[in-house]
Amino acid sequence: MRARFERLNPLVIDVGLVVVVGAAISITISAARDPSARDPDALAYGLGLLMAILLFGRRRWPVGTLLATAAVLSVYFNLNYPGFVPAVPFAVPLYSAAAAGSLGWPLTISVLWVGGPFLYGLFAETTPVAQVINDTLRDGAFFAVIVLFGSFVRGRRAYAAEVAERLRRAEAESERVAQELKVARLVQQQFLPDELPDLPGWQIAAFYRSAREVGGDFYSFVELPTGEMGIAIGDVTDKGAPAALVMATTQGLLGAEAPRVATPSEALERMNEVLVLNTPEKMFVTCLYLVLDPATGRLLFANAGHNLPYLSTGDGVSDLRAIGMPLGLMSGSNYELKDAVVPPGTRLLLHSDGLAEAHNRDGDMFGFPRVIKVMENCRREDDLIQTLLAELESFTGPDWGQEDDITLVTLERLAP
Repeated sequence: MRARFERLNPLVIDVGLVVVVGAAISITISAARDPSARDPDALAYGLGLLMAILLFGRRRWPVGTLLATAAVLSVYFNLNYPGFVPAVPFAVPLYSAAAAGSLGWPLTISVLWVGGPFLYGLFAETTPVAQVINDTLRDGAFFAVIVLFGSFVRGRRAYAAEVAERLRRAEAESERVAQELKVARLVQQQFLPDELPDLPGWQIAAFYRSAREVGGDFYSFVELPTGEMGIAIGDVTDKGAPAALVMATTQGLLGAEAPRVATPSEALERMNEVLVLNTPEKMFVTCLYLVLDPATGRLLFANAGHNLPYLSTGDGVSDLRAIGMPLGLMSGSNYELKDAVVPPGTRLLLHSDGLAEAHNRDGDMFGFPRVIKVMENCRREDDLIQTLLAELESFTGPDWGQEDDITLVTLERLAP
């Protein structure tokens, strides 16, 4: 009902108000019986209808309408026409002026309208003091309620306007952030590989899914001048646009440094020195970098605090360990260089912590032992990444909210 009323054209409301007020004044003038007053005539009805018509200006000229109504009503009473009831429509311009924010005029008019008769009744008439006080309190309470109600409506309107403005600003800010995230996502997608390397005798697969619009995980493949392949996976300790920007910086550094150095440890050391100077406080990057010789299956690798890679062979699953601090934390960090061999018929899993650190409804963590168990039970003809994701879905349930970015890269050396 209220919504329908607010949708009405203001002119329709004002016309209805003027008609009702005009009819009410005419009826009260006709019904008024005061022996000491003049009999109603055309002038009395004309003044009453004029007060009603003045209400058309209450929106555009609230103070002017109030003053004009007060003037017409003063003429009505000075001509000694009957009844106080014609003053009731005076409440409308009083309310309109107060609701428009011009509180001083309604208060002034109310004081004059109540105080004048009070003084006149006390000193110029023989009316009993108790009746004068009673009439004054009655009129004062009536005008006070009208003015206070208009002031209250004014405050509510101001509050509603403030809330609407805040919502508008919040929506604008939300749109701006959404646009920035869209740009950051495009930037991030530009840094992720468009296609996977095609290495003879190898099968490579990758999966990436961010927890938000943009994330901090990355993986990368770098063709080296020696014919070897550089492979990296990393994770920035944050989410959203800041993590995406640091991720992009890290990948750019990797692409620049990897072809210029001899070992993965040297590449991480150079990247670390740049990131220490350019990474926001309390942010750092974990990164595992491997150099693969496709012909022999030999790996050189160094690890800057990232999850250990798992090598699955016929004898089980083992991890490839190398020690090193995350990038961007401490200048002068050294990274242990290790080597390993991926035999034919085995596969290597590189992964971020979004998989192992996922939780189910009971708060249990997926865990690294579960990752190892899935690798041990995964058949050679099955896709390891899809098997891990299926196990994750079974563990967390269908309504799971992803907590962290998930990145998986597998390298399988095919049997001859």
